[in-house]
Amino acid sequence: MEESTLRERRDSTASCGHVARRVAASVEAVLGARGDTQKLKAVLERSPVPMVIVDSQGDYVEVNRLGRLWFRLSPEEMRECTLGELTPAPRSRLTEQLWTRLLEVGSVAGRYPVYGSNGSRVDVVYDAVAHALPGLHLFAFAPADWPDDEPSAIDSQRTRTETSR
Repeated sequence: MEESTLRERRDSTASCGHVARRVAASVEAVLGARGDTQKLKAVLERSPVPMVIVDSQGDYVEVNRLGRLWFRLSPEEMRECTLGELTPAPRSRLTEQLWTRLLEVGSVAGRYPVYGSNGSRVDVVYDAVAHALPGLHLFAFAPADWPDDEPSAIDSQRTRTETSR
């Protein structure tokens, strides 16, 4: 990936503060582990943010521990879903546009609404890189309102979201 693309990705999430920095740093750690499958899996699992890897059809291939906690789906259930199925229906056109841009440009970042398995909606800060691995695309995200002092507060965030429904 070109340096200008990395800079643009960082700039697009700069207004999202500490959450965007945490997400971007997690993506950079995964990209640094390319070529070493064991190291890559370890980086994914230790990530302080939810991360997913999808194939070119948008099917989930790999989901880290925090991603599984976030969506409250087993790895098997996640593999039966596509990226679009966890996106609000009114945003499906935007999802298609972002997917196209990801594949054309190589990375996208910003804010986006996602749904959990229980239907709860949360706005997240995301950072995505096309072909992070051959034919596979990496998405890292975190709730946009994640407290700065709780880097792994998935359960706290999910509880707040569910009780506010």
